[in-house]
Amino acid sequence: MARSIDSAGELATAKAAAAEPRDFRLAVLEENSEVAEAMRVNLSTGESISPSLLERVPMPTGGSTTWAFTKDGNDISTKEIVGVPVYFAPRLTLWPTDEPSGKSPVLVANDLLVAHRVSDEIGDLDPAVLEAARIGDKTYSLEKLWYAQWGSGKNGKGKRMRESRIVCILREDDAWPLLIQAGAMSVIPLSDFFVRLSAPYYQCVVGLSLTKEQNGAGQPYARIKPRYVGKLTREQGQMLHTTYTAALKRMFGAGGGGGGGGSDVTG
Repeated sequence: MARSIDSAGELATAKAAAAEPRDFRLAVLEENSEVAEAMRVNLSTGESISPSLLERVPMPTGGSTTWAFTKDGNDISTKEIVGVPVYFAPRLTLWPTDEPSGKSPVLVANDLLVAHRVSDEIGDLDPAVLEAARIGDKTYSLEKLWYAQWGSGKNGKGKRMRESRIVCILREDDAWPLLIQAGAMSVIPLSDFFVRLSAPYYQCVVGLSLTKEQNGAGQPYARIKPRYVGKLTREQGQMLHTTYTAALKRMFGAGGGGGGGGSDVTG
């Protein structure tokens, strides 16, 4: 039988113990860390985080529940990715056609408010519809943009502008975070999960696994299933924010909404 907790002090201690990810240690935060030293030494003076430093983790196809990616030239397969999300943000992309293979996006947004023009090749998009939403030089209001509204998608279903979520997650022994671009079917579970976190996301340790689902046409797809593992100290979270989160926000959001601001993540 579990022992009851009698005092407020014992209760606080028990809560802290439950939230502490005892087996999770970020190498970059350790004293005299070789990983932190490598980051300082290997980056050229004035150089910062760039998209090429982030290993992409693709969403599995066919409903697979296994993450498969390449890290430092090694093939990795795992059922769950555990780490600290040092960046999390929406990603909305408007392509010139419904089948955008090999094409550049027209508009990219890294929030739910403003999109940025990154290409003048508009394909079958209506220029008048784009102009009606323009609020400045190459900037567009998502509230006014028809292509960002429900019903603007193919055959009047969904949205023409594709929505996803960018998650950059730092694992224990890594110097640089992995980059996951979660598809539309994972947007709600991820967004709800991050909103409910009791600390800033860059202070939390989370696990990202996958479940197999089916769409209305019976086609299988993978959906991200997040879970809370624990949290770091406030000081550790601030260190990660300074080192990673602030730089990633600049990288994805600087001026060009990601596409024109140096990021080549356009899915």
